[in-house]
Amino acid sequence: MLEIVQKVLLILIVFSSAASLFLLLVTRNVFRKNALSPQTTTEKLPPVSILKPLRGEDPELEQNLEAFFSQDYPEYEIIFACEDTDDSALAVVQAIQKRFQQIPVKVKADKTSYGYNPKVNNLIRAYSAASYNIILTGDSDVRPPRNYLRMIVTELLKDNNKMVVNPIYGRGDSSLGSILETLHLNSLILSGIAFLSIYRKKLAGFGKSMLFRKSDLETVGGFIGLKDFFAEDYVLAERISKLPGKCHIARMLLPCITSQRSLQQFINRHGRWAQARRRIAGWSYPAELLANPVWWGLLYAAINLFSWAGVRVFALAAIFKILLDGYQGMAVAKNRKLASYFLIPLKDLLTGIIWFYPLVTDTVYWRGVRLRVTAGTELKEAGRRKVLGVRLPNISIRRWLSHSDS
Repeated sequence: MLEIVQKVLLILIVFSSAASLFLLLVTRNVFRKNALSPQTTTEKLPPVSILKPLRGEDPELEQNLEAFFSQDYPEYEIIFACEDTDDSALAVVQAIQKRFQQIPVKVKADKTSYGYNPKVNNLIRAYSAASYNIILTGDSDVRPPRNYLRMIVTELLKDNNKMVVNPIYGRGDSSLGSILETLHLNSLILSGIAFLSIYRKKLAGFGKSMLFRKSDLETVGGFIGLKDFFAEDYVLAERISKLPGKCHIARMLLPCITSQRSLQQFINRHGRWAQARRRIAGWSYPAELLANPVWWGLLYAAINLFSWAGVRVFALAAIFKILLDGYQGMAVAKNRKLASYFLIPLKDLLTGIIWFYPLVTDTVYWRGVRLRVTAGTELKEAGRRKVLGVRLPNISIRRWLSHSDS
């Protein structure tokens, strides 16, 4: 029996290594066009409303927001939205606004809750003040170059495109969570976007940067129709893709700033993302684990009680994956921090463990609130905790400890 398990694991290691190589080639092919000269139009460009949801002062927030104030574009406005007028991010906005007084800025801050998704709540606030038909939603942790807005609007206007989505790559500092986040964004996440765009003919809606028309948004139900969805970006892209026209992945990759993130933040974030992907990908969700030779290499070493032969197989799988992810990180994402690539095995082992999270529970903690993620990533109030399909009694360890202390 042990010999059969060993052979199966060896087959999985070889298969997952081949799958990783295949994804690298797909990603390189899809994003090769980003190395070409930027294409812009000489026609008059329409004005744009940029919606920026905010919550607290993220690392490097000022530099990220300043990049939007610095766009080489004839006419646009930026609308910031948050829940609290005392939000620390608004002080950053005010400081930047003094240096860019030529850019129209609006701020919408109130505590009205429209649904379970706090980001959508902010988008609803910002959207209510939008003046123009072209809408851009962008997160506060991306930092685009000056020609970003000009390029994506040009892409929206041509070929009857209904939506333009920018893929991202990670760029951060030397904190452990930042390194792991950067490595993961530049490998599996980027490859997943490339794969979906070619082989499943789907636009991987990615909320870091989405450009579309107000008229199309209203046709599919507006932001209010997204208020109770966890992956609101995916749902919006799916709905707009059903309109006549095309959804398009932009030529430009945007840097996502991952600085000052802890290991716990990395695990929490990708635990939530795994919940979303599990309910979006369906039958193809297992493919993520089948492209992780490091995970299968560790299992092979463990089944062999970490003998020299088992450890050697694990080491070969890890080295192979370091070379693949390292090449993709340097070629596509321009990550030249060579020492960081030695943490790829740790990243793959952690994501291998995280992969099982949505299989054992359907709940997420999002900004301190426990919610249940259902089909299509629709959010519902979490009742009793569900583990392996069984709903458990509501037992609060914190409440139990407080009673025991009394």
